[in-house]
Amino acid sequence: MTINAASVMNINAASVMTINAASVMTINAASVMNINAASVMTINAASVMNINAASVMTINAASVMNINAASVMTINAASVMTINAALVMTIIAASVMNIIAALVMTINTASVMTINAASVMTINAALIMTIIAASVMNIIAALVMNINTASVMTINAALVMTIIAASVMNIIAALVMTINTASVMAINAASVMTINAASVMTIKDASAMTINAASFMTINAASFMTINAASVMTINAASFMTINAGSAMTIKAASGMTINAASVMTINAASVMAINAASVMAINAASVMAINAASFMAINAASVMTINTASAMTINAASVMIINVASVMIIKDASVMTINAASFMTINAASFMTINAASVMTINAASVMTINAASAMTINAASVMTINAASVMTINAASVMTINAASVMAINAASVMTINAASVMTIKDASVMTINAASFMTINAASFMTINAASVMTINAATFMTINAGSAMTINAASGMTINAASVMTINAASAMTINAASAMTINAASVMTINAASVMTINAASVMAINAASAMTINAASVMAINAASVLTINAASVMAINAASVLTINAASVMAINAASA
Repeated sequence: MTINAASVMNINAASVMTINAASVMTINAASVMNINAASVMTINAASVMNINAASVMTINAASVMNINAASVMTINAASVMTINAALVMTIIAASVMNIIAALVMTINTASVMTINAASVMTINAALIMTIIAASVMNIIAALVMNINTASVMTINAALVMTIIAASVMNIIAALVMTINTASVMAINAASVMTINAASVMTIKDASAMTINAASFMTINAASFMTINAASVMTINAASFMTINAGSAMTIKAASGMTINAASVMTINAASVMAINAASVMAINAASVMAINAASFMAINAASVMTINTASAMTINAASVMIINVASVMIIKDASVMTINAASFMTINAASFMTINAASVMTINAASVMTINAASAMTINAASVMTINAASVMTINAASVMTINAASVMAINAASVMTINAASVMTIKDASVMTINAASFMTINAASFMTINAASVMTINAATFMTINAGSAMTINAASGMTINAASVMTINAASAMTINAASAMTINAASVMTINAASVMTINAASVMAINAASAMTINAASVMAINAASVLTINAASVMAINAASVLTINAASVMAINAASA
């Protein structure tokens, strides 16, 4: 059956049209075909329907169109197909629908389009496909849907689009896909969604996207994905999301992204991920997030990022992570965060970072971590923070760092930690801080460092610690500080160091402690300070050292204590100073 140039075919009210086994129907140039109210059109087994150049096909109000078993429907060059109000269109069992070259396809109000069992739908070259107002598109069971070169797909107003059970959706080469106003897109059970080469995907206006049960989503080569205005993206149950080579993902304005239950999110090679304006990102239950090779991740403007229950986040190879303006990052419940190989992490302007409950944070190999302008970092409850191999950590301008409740912080192998301009660092509640092997720690300009309640600070093997210009260091209540093996501690210009209430400070094996220009060191109430084995302590120019109330200072075996130019040493109320075996 052929409908030729400029002819019109109407299938009207309650009529039935069936195209059966191995028949052919062609709609040619500039012809019109209307399927009207409550009519039924069925394309059956191994039949062929062609809609050709510049023809028009309209499927209207409450009509039914079925494309059945192994049939082929092709919509060609510059034709128009419209599916209107409350239509049901079903593509069933191993059928093929091809939508080619510059087609316009519109699915309108409350219509339903279902693509079933192992069927194939291909949307090619410069197609525009619009799914409007409360319509439903279901892609079911092992479907392949390909959206190719420079096509546009828009999912509007309260649409539901579901990709189910082992189906594949490919968004290729310069496609634009938009999910608008309160629409829902779900990628289920072992399905695959790929956003390739310079395509754009936007999730807008309170819409939701969910990636479920062992599904895969990949964002490749210079593509863009944006999650806007109060929309939600969830990655569930052992699913995989990968952001590759030069692609960008942005989570904006009060939107949310959650990575759940053993899922994996990877940000690779020079890609960009930004979490903006009061958005929320949560990494839950044994999930993994990796930021790789020169990628960029920014957490901006009052957004919240949480790493929960035994999940892991890794920042690798020269990648950058920035926590900006009043944003919050929380690492909870035995989760792991690792910053590797020459990567950068910055916590800016009044943002917060908290490491809780037995979680682990590691800063490795030549990476950089900076805590800036009035931001806060807290390490809580039995968590572990390690700064390794030649990495750098800087705490700047009025920021706060707190190490709480039996947590551990280690600064290893030639790493650098600097506490600058009026910042505060507190080591509390039986926590442990260790500065190892040739690392550097500097406390600058009017900053404060306090070691509280039974916590321990150890400075080992050839490390350097400097307390500069007007800064203060206090060792409180039964806490301890040990300076070991050939390390160096210097207290400079007008800074203060206080050892309080039953705390202990020990200077061991060939280490050096110098108190310089007009600085103050006070040893209070029943505290203990020991200068051991061949170590040296020097009190220089106009500095003050006071040993108060029942405290003990011991200078042992072959160590040296020198009191120089106009400095003051005061030994008060029932304190003890002992100079032992061959010391000077």
